[in-house]
Amino acid sequence: MPLFVAIHKWKIEDLTTVTRKVIEALQQIPEGVCMCSSYLDSGQTGAWCVWEAKSKEQVKDFLTEKVPEMETDVKPVLQFFPPSPDIYALIHALVT
Repeated sequence: MPLFVAIHKWKIEDLTTVTRKVIEALQQIPEGVCMCSSYLDSGQTGAWCVWEAKSKEQVKDFLTEKVPEMETDVKPVLQFFPPSPDIYALIHALVT
C-alpha cells in the first residue's frame, strides 16, 4: 500500500485541543488507512506522521475533518530504509 507523510502545524494555544482531537481521531481511523509512525516537534506546534493508504486524499480528508485546528499537508513518499519493494522498483527504473 502507498506511503504518505502528513505534515501538521498548529498554533501553540491550540495544543490541548489538537492533542485531544487527535487522540479521539485515532480511535476512528477509516478502514484501509493505517498510521505507521508519528513524530512531534520539540516546540509542540507541529508533527510528521507516516501513513499507509490508497490515496493522499484519504489521509488528508480524514485528518482535516477530525482536527480542523490542525493545518495538514500530505505528500506521497517511498520508504528508503529499511528497504522496501518501492525503493527497489525505483532503483531498477534508474539503472535500466
